[in-house]
Amino acid sequence: MDEKFLDKVFATADQAVGHGGEKVPILGHLIWYSVKESRIRTSDLRKLFAQVKIPMDFMPEEPSKINAFKRATTELSEETEVDIGDGKHAVYMVRLAAKTDDEIVKSIVKEVRDASKKALTSEDYAEIGRVHFDKDTEDVRYYDLQPDSQPITTQIRQLYETYCSYLTGKQIRVMFHEIIKSMSPTLVRPSGAVYFIPYAHADMVQKMEVLSKELAAYGITDYESAFESIPLIDADKTRALVEVRFEEQNTRDVDRTLVELSKLLQGTDTTTKTAAKYVEMVKASKETISRYEGLLNKEMSIARMKVEVLDQQVRKLVEKVAQQPLISPLAQEKKTAEPSIAVVVPHPEQAQESAAAKPVLPTSIEGIAVAAPASLEAHNIVGGFTVVVPKAEQAPRVEQSVLTESDVKVDETSGVLVIPEPVLQAEADIETQAEADAQLEDNTHNPQRPVSVMNAPIEFTAESLLA
Repeated sequence: MDEKFLDKVFATADQAVGHGGEKVPILGHLIWYSVKESRIRTSDLRKLFAQVKIPMDFMPEEPSKINAFKRATTELSEETEVDIGDGKHAVYMVRLAAKTDDEIVKSIVKEVRDASKKALTSEDYAEIGRVHFDKDTEDVRYYDLQPDSQPITTQIRQLYETYCSYLTGKQIRVMFHEIIKSMSPTLVRPSGAVYFIPYAHADMVQKMEVLSKELAAYGITDYESAFESIPLIDADKTRALVEVRFEEQNTRDVDRTLVELSKLLQGTDTTTKTAAKYVEMVKASKETISRYEGLLNKEMSIARMKVEVLDQQVRKLVEKVAQQPLISPLAQEKKTAEPSIAVVVPHPEQAQESAAAKPVLPTSIEGIAVAAPASLEAHNIVGGFTVVVPKAEQAPRVEQSVLTESDVKVDETSGVLVIPEPVLQAEADIETQAEADAQLEDNTHNPQRPVSVMNAPIEFTAESLLA
């Protein structure tokens, strides 16, 4: 790494040096960047991150075979045209033929276009090759149905092997964008992607300059990458510019989100995960406004008013999700083979129904959700939850663990919150594992004997989501 460049980049974070050597306070930086097409292994990028001291949280995911297959075949989905004489052109295309739980099939299609003909016939259009990706084995199979498909399948094979091993320029651009998003950016020139970054993030801006320079060695084109940053002095005019651009950006973001929420509020299939995403969005917007108010030393009333309108619509969405049907019969059938516990927010009337279930349960214990299964897979409203108790032999017991909100996952297909089985625990007074297994086994024949689930999940209601 270029030590001189490194020293030059890491200047004082909150001051710039004027022509006369005087130090001038800055408000932040204006930045823009470009990334050339590149090929870099994940291990090499991780080393660069360590050298520049960029958090590993921003590292792109390891290349997966299925993503490599999708990327390779998508890259060749654009038409490739070849002149075959007599005023005719052969056009080769890669198209999705089938997508199932077991495989993805892409067809290589040849289309012959004749300038003298006004329309295509079935003779002018044919499948000449096929590529299969097996999701279980992660193997790729290539089939050349006609000889002229070989150049296309060869290109797909080469691209697939490359994308299995290397990160590309596209992934690096996404990585840069994610880092910039974490720095409370404001677009000062939306059409040209020029951002203002508050000076609090000057250290990361400068690290990105170093990283961009180091990544140039992994480029595969003559086009040059660049990451530029210019200190923006702290003056009345620059503060006014940042304020106006921030208000404009906030208005665009809120208006776009309100349109999305309007559609969701009219629909019937909004999931808990979707509602939670918008709750976090409102929370992040309020935090960003507070940061800019501190930076500019000015209350941003318009931005706050806009976000308050957004907040009201998000609350309506959360309430709508809380009132949706708990779980469909089909989703209940799918749960029979899964060793997990599903928790969903009940209807308001079900909170009353839960009282009727209490006679079959032991005395409630704070922090413990209890269910009395009437069969191998029973559903009971308990403490505001629907608890699905799996078959005993499917639920292995582990060391006691404390459930946090991060342990809760969302099953988008059924719209429920799912707690993995490793976080489940036997009753507190069971001394040995053998006794716990015996109790669970007895319960399959004795529905009146309760099963306790330790470390009960946090109740997700409209109020808790918005807290």
